[in-house]
Amino acid sequence: METLNALAERACLCQMAGRDASAVTRRFEELTAGLTVEGYGTASDPLSSEITCFPQIGEEACVVERIEVVGNPARNFVCTNEQADELEATWHNALAAGGDAAKADFALLDHLQEMRDALANELPQSDCAQPPQDGP
Repeated sequence: METLNALAERACLCQMAGRDASAVTRRFEELTAGLTVEGYGTASDPLSSEITCFPQIGEEACVVERIEVVGNPARNFVCTNEQADELEATWHNALAAGGDAAKADFALLDHLQEMRDALANELPQSDCAQPPQDGP
């Protein structure tokens, strides 16, 4: 299960950085081929999560594939709980500073762009081209 979590997170991070994640995604699909898939999501402003579970592996065998900005998920997503916590804090801090929801959304999207830019500088394509070959 650690491998599946690592692959899901790496694929998401590669996508977030604007890299080609197809090799990582392909390896994830190879390891989960033939398994029963149950997907569900969670939602609360400003973020929602896409979660995929594989009950054949175990009751707790779930991976978070991405955490999206509610209402605007196309390119606006993060990959880890730490990133989500950071974005939520940005959003809530903007509200607490007297902003309205639109200002809080702008602050969140601005910080998300900073996060993407930093990740693009840190994550080379080579890290997205060679997924680990371990089992689930």
